Amino acid sequence: MKLYTKVKLADIKIQKSFLSSTPKKDKIDEYRDTYEEYKAFKKLPVVDKNLVLFDGYISYLLMKECGFDEVFVIKDMNKLCENTKNTMYIYGTHLVGYNDKVYIWRVPKANFWNDFRDKIKVGDVVRCSGLDGSSPLIEVKDIKVLDIPPRDGKICKIYDTCIYSKKEILEYQSMLMLNDILVRG
Repeated sequence: MKLYTKVKLADIKIQKSFLSSTPKKDKIDEYRDTYEEYKAFKKLPVVDKNLVLFDGYISYLLMKECGFDEVFVIKDMNKLCENTKNTMYIYGTHLVGYNDKVYIWRVPKANFWNDFRDKIKVGDVVRCSGLDGSSPLIEVKDIKVLDIPPRDGKICKIYDTCIYSKKEILEYQSMLMLNDILVRG
């Protein structure tokens, strides 16, 4: 259930993910122009029952900039629909190539994935979908089950239910390299 309510701007709690991000200047300008023209915000901030902001950060920043003490927000009592509650997210790095940046993948909620969710652990290697359409091998660095999707970056999906140990991957890579040496002579 969504509820429009008036709250003190100072009472709204900001997530670390918002605080560590810098919104794009053109998006801020777009929201500012809308406010200046219509004296209304393009989007109201959305908070949960504890007044934690989970959407509408730019509107929040503009309200603060304009010096508002009390503001209308959308208070989402359900927070999010059932589809996002208790969703598993895997944080990991590409096993081969790329860089050491940590990326995020969502594990689908279909029953088919239950066994995967039960067995996966930090240090395992899984095949995921990449932003570029590839299906890279990922070393699992962290696993979180959240009601709110992480805002740290783009979220992709896990590609298949196979879980490998790092040892299996290294043995497989060694076998491929040995095979390549034998074929080339």
